[in-house]
Amino acid sequence: MRYIAQLLVLSVVLLTSTYSGLAFARWVTPGCFTKDAYVLEYKSNLTLKLTGNYESHYYPPDNGDGESTKFDRVSKISIGNNTLSNTRWSAKLMSKQDLPNNLRHDKKYYHVPVVEVEKLPAGKYDLKVQIKTIDYEEPDDPQAEDSFDRYQTCTISMDVYHVTRPSFTSTSPSSDTSIVQDKAFTVSFTAQDEGTDFASFSLYRNDISITAKSCEISHDKKSKTCSRSYGKNILNVGDHTFKAVVKDSRGYQTSMTRKITVLEKNSAPTISDFSVSPEFGVAGQAISVSFTVQDSDAQSYNKLSHVTLQRGTQDPVTVSQQDCALSELSSKSCTLNFGTISGDTAQTSITLTVYDKKGANASSSGTVEFVPADLTLSSIAVSPSTPFIDDIVTVTANVNSGLDYLDTLQLCAMRGGSFAQNAPCPSNSIISNACDKTSGSCSATYNLRGSADSANFKVYAANRFGHTDESLQTVMPNSYFGAALSVNTNSDTSHIVNQPVSLTAHIGAINKHSKSLQRIELMSGQTLLQSYSVNIPLYRDRSIEYPFSWTPEVVRSNMPISAVLYDNKDQSVSTSPIYLDIVYPDTLKPGLPRLIIKPDGAGTFRVVASELSNTAQLNFSAQVNGSPKDVWPNAEIKSPGNKAEVQIDVNYADHTKTLSVCVLATNYLVSDGQPIPGTIKEADRQVCATESISHPKPTPDTPKFSALKSQVGGRYTVQWQQQNDGATNLFRLYRWNGLPIDRNLSNLLYEGTANQITIEKPEQGHVTYEIHACYDGSTCTAGQQFTVEHLPPYIQSASIDECGANRCLYVKGIGFSQSQTLLQVQLRQTAETYSYSSSLAMQNDGFKVLVSDYVADKLIDGGAYLKVNNGVSKNNSPIYSSIVVDGSGSESGPDLLSRGFSFSENGILYAGSETGLNAYIVTDNQKFELKWSHKTPAGVADASKHSDVVAMPLIKSNTSMAHGGVYDDVYFGARNNRFYSIRHDITNMNESSKRVRWLFDTRGPIVAPAQLTKVYGEDTPVVYVGSLDEALYALNADNGEVYWHYLFPGSGGVVAQPQVSADGHVYVQTEKDVYVITLG
Repeated sequence: MRYIAQLLVLSVVLLTSTYSGLAFARWVTPGCFTKDAYVLEYKSNLTLKLTGNYESHYYPPDNGDGESTKFDRVSKISIGNNTLSNTRWSAKLMSKQDLPNNLRHDKKYYHVPVVEVEKLPAGKYDLKVQIKTIDYEEPDDPQAEDSFDRYQTCTISMDVYHVTRPSFTSTSPSSDTSIVQDKAFTVSFTAQDEGTDFASFSLYRNDISITAKSCEISHDKKSKTCSRSYGKNILNVGDHTFKAVVKDSRGYQTSMTRKITVLEKNSAPTISDFSVSPEFGVAGQAISVSFTVQDSDAQSYNKLSHVTLQRGTQDPVTVSQQDCALSELSSKSCTLNFGTISGDTAQTSITLTVYDKKGANASSSGTVEFVPADLTLSSIAVSPSTPFIDDIVTVTANVNSGLDYLDTLQLCAMRGGSFAQNAPCPSNSIISNACDKTSGSCSATYNLRGSADSANFKVYAANRFGHTDESLQTVMPNSYFGAALSVNTNSDTSHIVNQPVSLTAHIGAINKHSKSLQRIELMSGQTLLQSYSVNIPLYRDRSIEYPFSWTPEVVRSNMPISAVLYDNKDQSVSTSPIYLDIVYPDTLKPGLPRLIIKPDGAGTFRVVASELSNTAQLNFSAQVNGSPKDVWPNAEIKSPGNKAEVQIDVNYADHTKTLSVCVLATNYLVSDGQPIPGTIKEADRQVCATESISHPKPTPDTPKFSALKSQVGGRYTVQWQQQNDGATNLFRLYRWNGLPIDRNLSNLLYEGTANQITIEKPEQGHVTYEIHACYDGSTCTAGQQFTVEHLPPYIQSASIDECGANRCLYVKGIGFSQSQTLLQVQLRQTAETYSYSSSLAMQNDGFKVLVSDYVADKLIDGGAYLKVNNGVSKNNSPIYSSIVVDGSGSESGPDLLSRGFSFSENGILYAGSETGLNAYIVTDNQKFELKWSHKTPAGVADASKHSDVVAMPLIKSNTSMAHGGVYDDVYFGARNNRFYSIRHDITNMNESSKRVRWLFDTRGPIVAPAQLTKVYGEDTPVVYVGSLDEALYALNADNGEVYWHYLFPGSGGVVAQPQVSADGHVYVQTEKDVYVITLG
């Protein structure tokens, strides 16, 4: 029987071959795959995916024995004659469950090969896929081979091309534009295609196809230009959008548009019905202009724009659209007011010009004639109207009418006498340059020069027609008031220094410009005493009184005082002096103050002097047992008011001594911040007080550790609590190998202000730390002790686990560290090694790490060797734990995850179990060999008591024969209410190597580790045992005798290892609270 294989394309129905004894496997279709030819655009790393169907048949169909042909694999892929490396292609068979719906079937032997080829090059070539099948036959000759290979090649035609898309490079015109309708023009487009495969070049106007009149292609065939020309008046007025579309042979195309606006030819506007009125008028009469304008153009951009009006040779004025709206109109009639008639010229021309939007224009003109008005003058105005004798007055007058033909305009002045009426001014009275005939105004200033004679003023005007007019005005100048200063008390009265003196200034208007009093300067001779800013009205016809005060600051006899008064123009007048006597007030004697010394904490005493009277200054002094002390902030206190405080600082050397403080009160008058000689008076005596000094050095509180962990792997950070006692300035951290009982081996590890230190490279074993808080180098408080066991790594078990959509390796065990654990996985089939460190996800019982499917499959199928290090060393060499794991699981060791355990310094692992305590010898490769087990049976009287050990054993190791032998003293408790002390002789390899030293029974299960130290203040070893009977027991570590016990009623019992401190404190954690027992 023959078993034949066939490859089917996706879209072809599966075919069944006819049995033939000579038949071989064949492809059903020539192309072998879905398509046998591809045309593709070239891209970087171009990948082709080929898919086909493969079915197997038996000969005859109902018999599975005999001959067969089997599909083996895709053996080779080549491009032309060049074979591709297997890094550029891959082939696989899709499993039945991965098939898409259109390939679901009930065939028994059916395969779907999928081939992917990467980095296909550009060009046209044959991609050849070679398929290998194996024929199995029953040969006639028993010595002949029963199988042989067959190869068949599938050829796929490839056309991979580089894309070159056409683009437009230029147009003419180069941008959207406009052109007048009577102009000819040409529009052209130039396109570029690096592939030189132009397929079509089409032109459109307003989306309608047009024929190009000319198309030219460049010599290198990469550029092509097509154009279309139009003669005059061919296109209608309006917008025309031209578009060019170019396409290459592969169907890529692009387009470009240009908009050309065809404009209407413009014609100039016209004017009709033009008139100017009135033909004749007086100066100032309004001028009116009427007209009609037309424009025959149809387009808005050629229609009327605006009109201008021009007066004679003046610049034209544009008429606003508000007055005559023309914009985009074809015809408009308007009547406008355009200024008034001028008397400067007999005739004025008015010109109208109309413009359209293109600037074309037309003009029309007309004239008006002037008739003159009567000549009249205003009255003369003199300011001020009641001037002082030295005032400079302002004289003004104006022509009211008839200004247009004015010929003469004069302003005249005369002292005493009078002017002739209706006649020009005498030449010696005319004020030069006072009048302006153009504006018809006269203005001049006239100085009255201190004379009280009358001042007469006249204005005279005449025009070219002989008309005249005049105006007259007479003013009488006034004289001024003076100034004086007075004191508002008897002139013989003395005035106290630094107390106000009441004064009054008397003043009227200083001169013609005086409107108000602005400033008073009080003087003593040439010395300015004080300046006062005021704003008091001044009057020409009376004086005013202004009261003010001044405070003398110096003592002086017969002191001259005068005032200089300034008006709003900064003009001044001085008063005659008055004379004053300035004296000191009498100084009062100060009273005796009350003095109190109060301790203010931290070596400071506050000294308070109160009940002060008539006191300008206090002087303090201080001594400690006769030695002077500084007074803060100052021993001399000025202006203390009713009470004054100072501070005295002492040091620790002054402890138990006596502080003495004295104060003397003084009174005086002050000048420039200094006492005035002759006014100083002291109190009758000093006042003193004493106080005993209590200022011992501060003692820091007992320091404690924080974040305690008794067993750790990897680097370890020792942390202690910050002190807020005001006495701690630095910390000292001591350490030693072993338990608290081994304190005599301690050495200083750290000194500073920080509250933590990190142990980067720990050595395996027990290390005890002791923290001290210090005020200075000699004053310290020894604090809490804490023991840490630096664990080696230990892999208890390992397995492959599901981690979401991925797979991970789950390693269970102890001693793992997030920062320092390094896992090495060596696959046993391939000897490949993989390392993991930073990606570890720590768990309560170990860690998980993501692994690839490849590693997971190899580990399950062939197993792997796991090796872990956690940064802990022994004798400066890293410690490793290893395990072998495969698909069936891993080898196992003792359970250290649910029971207490501890390693001794002699290389023994002690671990609790359900029946007692086990001792294991730790091998060099971190394996454990059981040496002995110690059973902890349930009590005879109460069979319900548990016998298992869950608490961590406490180990005291002796490692030298020179110190009594090599042994471990093991202290541990069990749930049977009993505590054990066992000595294990390390040198004895038999079961008899252990012996029970002593037992102690409590009234409750023991689930917390014990603590081993020395009796406070003695050298006797003591072990602290906590029980769930709510008690802590202090036992003699050598014989188990009870020193004392302490009850914690209602606490739920002791649940953690007791902690101790160097100053005699025992810290006990129960189920509900933490207790501190103070010894000594």
